[in-house]
Amino acid sequence: MSQSKCFVLLLIITALIGCKDQSSQKIQHAFSDISSHTPGCAVGIIKNDRLAVEEYYGSSSLRYKVPITEKTIFNIGSISKHITTFLVLKLEQEGKLSRSDNLKSYYPDAPDWFEDITIYHLIHHQSGLPDYLNNPKTRLKLNKALIHAPYLIDGVVSGVPIPTDVLTSAVISQMKSLSSAEFKSGFLALYSNTGYLMLANIIEKVSGESFRQLAEREVFHPLGMKSTTINGMRDTEIPWRATGYIADEDGQYFSSENYIISQGDGGVLTTLQDYAKWVQHMMKPHQDEALWEVFLNPNDPEFGLAPTWNNSRLYRYSNGLIVSAIKGANVYTHGGYSLDSMKSDFWFSPKLKLGYIQLCNYNTSRRVSVTDVIELYSQ
Repeated sequence: MSQSKCFVLLLIITALIGCKDQSSQKIQHAFSDISSHTPGCAVGIIKNDRLAVEEYYGSSSLRYKVPITEKTIFNIGSISKHITTFLVLKLEQEGKLSRSDNLKSYYPDAPDWFEDITIYHLIHHQSGLPDYLNNPKTRLKLNKALIHAPYLIDGVVSGVPIPTDVLTSAVISQMKSLSSAEFKSGFLALYSNTGYLMLANIIEKVSGESFRQLAEREVFHPLGMKSTTINGMRDTEIPWRATGYIADEDGQYFSSENYIISQGDGGVLTTLQDYAKWVQHMMKPHQDEALWEVFLNPNDPEFGLAPTWNNSRLYRYSNGLIVSAIKGANVYTHGGYSLDSMKSDFWFSPKLKLGYIQLCNYNTSRRVSVTDVIELYSQ
C-alpha cells in the first residue's frame, strides 16, 4: 500500500475514533449520576451498519447487585408496535390478509359497526376503539371483568400474571359490548393499545401460529437475535432479564411488578446488541425490498399520507413509527414504557445511516439529543 493511501486510511481511523470518543463523552455526561446503587440504561449508537458505540450504566437488579451489561434483557414496551406492523405487512405480502380488511370479517359475532374499522385503522390508531390501558372507563370495566374470574385473582395473589390469551379475550369482549366506537374510524388518530392487541390476535388467526412463533420465525431467528423473544405467561424467570423500578418522592427505588401479560401493543424482550441487529436491518434491509418500501413510506401508494401525530404536520404516525424530517432525511422513532416500568427510546435514519437505542429499567426522561448524535456522526 502506498504512503498516501496509508495516510488517508489513518485519517479515517482517527476521525472515527475521535467521533466515538466525543459521543461516549456525550452519553457519559447524560448518565453521569447513574451508579451501581440505581437502575440504569444500555445505550448504543449505530453508524454505517454497525453498533459503533455501546455503553452500560446502573444495575439490572438492585437486590442482587447485578450490573447492566450486554446480556441484560429489557422489556421495550410500545416500541414493539412496529414489529407487529411488520408482521401484518408480511402476511399481506403472502396474501393471507389485507390492511383494508374490516374487523367484522375476523369477529363475525361483533356488532355491525366493526365493519367500519380496518386493519389499517388499527395500525394507525384511527379505529376509535378506547385504549384498554389508558382510558379510565375502559380500564375500570376490564378490571371488573377480570375480578369475576376467581382463579385469575388467586393466581395474581400468588404472583402469577394474567396470561395473554385471557387478557386479549377480555379486551375484545369488552370492545364487542360497546354500542359504538369513540369516534368515526379514519377521521382522527388517538393512541390506543387496544388496536395493537387486536392486531396480534388477528395475526394468530390468519397465520395459524402464535404471535411469538411468527415473530421468532420472521424477525428474531433470521437476524440472529438469540436473546430476544415475546413476553409470555411463563417467562417471569428469563435469565439476565432486568427488574423494572419506580422511585418514590424521596428517590428510593422499588421493584415494579407486572400482573398482566400483553402482546402486539408491547411485550418484546431484548438486549441492546440484539435490538441493534433489527435497527441495522431496517436501515439496510437484506431482502423483501417491496415490503420495506411500504413499511418505511409515510405516503403509502394505496392509503395515502399517514396521519399526523400530536396535531403537528411535522410528525406522521406510520406503521408503528413516528416519522419526521431532519436535515432532509426521514427519521423514524418511537418510545416505550412497559407495564413493569421500563422506559426505552430509539430512532434511526436510513439516509443518514444513523441510529440511536436507549433501553432503561426505570422511567427516565434522560437521553442524548438527536441533534447531538447527528452532528457527531453525519459527516
